[in-house]
Amino acid sequence: MSFAGPIFGEAKLRLLAQADVLMLPSYHLEGLPYALLEGMAAGLVPIVTRVGAIPDVVTPGLHGLFVPPRDPQAVAAALETLHADRAALGRMGAAARERVKSHYSVDRVAGDFTVLYRILVGA
Repeated sequence: MSFAGPIFGEAKLRLLAQADVLMLPSYHLEGLPYALLEGMAAGLVPIVTRVGAIPDVVTPGLHGLFVPPRDPQAVAAALETLHADRAALGRMGAAARERVKSHYSVDRVAGDFTVLYRILVGA
């Protein structure tokens, strides 16, 4: 295991392609972290906490796993669970990718804004 620090562009895409899990065990309000959406879009299984909008994106056991904030033992247990059940890891990774594709893609968001703007201008 290693912590790469800030990575951007093609290097970030290569690193995402090599990973299985996205660790985001936040303990403060995150809003909707782009890192979560990027990781899920890459098929990573998120290990996250119930803060901000994260529970709106991740369904536990379907797209990823939740851990309590500031609980390193729970993080370790979640990693062990995914390591021990590679089939579940694969299913959750595919479901995470599909979740972002169906609910957070640029086309979907642009369509939502188009509808909103039409409502606002009375068209």
